[in-house]
Amino acid sequence: MNNRSPLVSVLMTAYNREKFIAQAIESVLQSTYKNFELIIVDDGSKDSTLQIANNYSKKDNRIIIHQNSINLGDYNNRNKAASLAKGELLKYLDSDDVIYPSSIEILVNYYLIYPNVGFIFSDCFIQDNEAPFPILYSPHEAYKINFLKTHLFYAGPGGTIIPTKVFNEIGGFSGKRHLGDTELWLKISLKYPILKIQASLIWWRIHENQEASLEQTNLEMIGNRYSLMKQYIAESPLTKEEQILSKNIIDKNFARQILKLLFIDLKISQANSLLKSTNFKIYKLLRAFDISNKVKTILKRNNL
Repeated sequence: MNNRSPLVSVLMTAYNREKFIAQAIESVLQSTYKNFELIIVDDGSKDSTLQIANNYSKKDNRIIIHQNSINLGDYNNRNKAASLAKGELLKYLDSDDVIYPSSIEILVNYYLIYPNVGFIFSDCFIQDNEAPFPILYSPHEAYKINFLKTHLFYAGPGGTIIPTKVFNEIGGFSGKRHLGDTELWLKISLKYPILKIQASLIWWRIHENQEASLEQTNLEMIGNRYSLMKQYIAESPLTKEEQILSKNIIDKNFARQILKLLFIDLKISQANSLLKSTNFKIYKLLRAFDISNKVKTILKRNNL
């Protein structure tokens, strides 16, 4: 039995979170796993976020506070927090979320069993209906499931634990707004196996000012996400046949978004802008819907 207790760097980035940050900090301090440091990086808050964090740091020397001299933004601030970490493992927790008492201990225990994974992740769904947890995916398996079956890389940074050496090797988050976490999971999964475990190890707070809710209305991000998916399909360990099928599925889903803009939302100029920025040809709007039978055939052939 492995009795190691590696240091975990819990990374909490914050900007104007005075309503929520105390509860987030308290949830970390209540963890059953005690060998952690909590690094809070304030991105120039205009409210009392920093003061609240400083009050906690005076009571517990595991809490380290840093305030940026300029506002870095979401993902660059996550990279800043990681640069201050001393732990073997990085555990992000957003300052408006809550981590359950046993969550870090569960994640560390899995890491000790699977020390060579690129990251361990838990999303907000109840279970995986294909197999019980934990599920270890090779790079090929991860890409195959994500692009040909379901969205495997759904978890945000708060739903993962990442070996620090892997994070540093990959180069951290790219800084692309809304896309930084998805891109990081894709990059890591090109080189490392990844481990999916039981769901909901943190409580994701839903509110109007969070990044995830803003993405849904950002047309530029829709186009950027489409382009990112096409890029990583091309770089993936998928077979040529799987790559072609994956690209067709991505095209079909994107075509639906374009058609919705054109005929339901009546946002013709926005749809045209998306078509130009992604170089998505008009004929694909129709061709994208001609692959359903091929999809069914190949999925059946690959037992998906």
